[in-house]
Amino acid sequence: MTNNILTTLPSYGNVKNKDEIINTLAILTSSISHDLKNDLATIKLCAESALITIKKRADKANNFLDTMRLQIESVVAGTPSGSDFKTCSIANNIDEVLKQYPFQDNERHLVIANLTNDFEYIGDHILTNHILSNLIKNSLRAIKNASKGEIIISLKYGDKFNKLTFRDTGLGIPKDFLPKVFELFASQSTSQGGTGVGLAYCAQIMQSYGGKISCESTEGEYTEFALEFPLV
Repeated sequence: MTNNILTTLPSYGNVKNKDEIINTLAILTSSISHDLKNDLATIKLCAESALITIKKRADKANNFLDTMRLQIESVVAGTPSGSDFKTCSIANNIDEVLKQYPFQDNERHLVIANLTNDFEYIGDHILTNHILSNLIKNSLRAIKNASKGEIIISLKYGDKFNKLTFRDTGLGIPKDFLPKVFELFASQSTSQGGTGVGLAYCAQIMQSYGGKISCESTEGEYTEFALEFPLV
């Protein structure tokens, strides 16, 4: 290999100049090889990252297909029967939903969850996840439409019921629509994909737990949902 390079090099009258050229070529070759290896390593990392992102998106898509199925079943079957209910942790529900929800860029930091007063309830963690996902979706839509706001989730102990409050400081709900928020097929956001099924089913789920969900709101300021769970 060296002999071939030497025969193709121009003559400079002494071996020293040829040796310098060979050394320079060796340095350049090493540098190019190093840069190519770095580029290949970067491409590999990007490919692995892309695969991880695709998997996460697929998992989240599956989760929301399950949510859609629950909504459809709720219209057909009505209130959950409760035959498979068991003891669940509300803090675990919140943590799971915040990890699974398909937040868009910069949305996750809008959610502030205080899980200090965790409590147990008798119910179904998938159904509770559905409630929380639905509330997050509605709140993010309200925040986007208002171009302001955040979501605050907090837990509180009570004498007969433990309470989860879910508050957003986005668009708020008009006073004339507030009494209809839990009615089936009542929605202010049909143009943005709202069906009026989500909150109606949330109310059915809470009823099946022996609890309830209520809402208060001031248009332009905030909306707060209170979920009351019977003591275990």
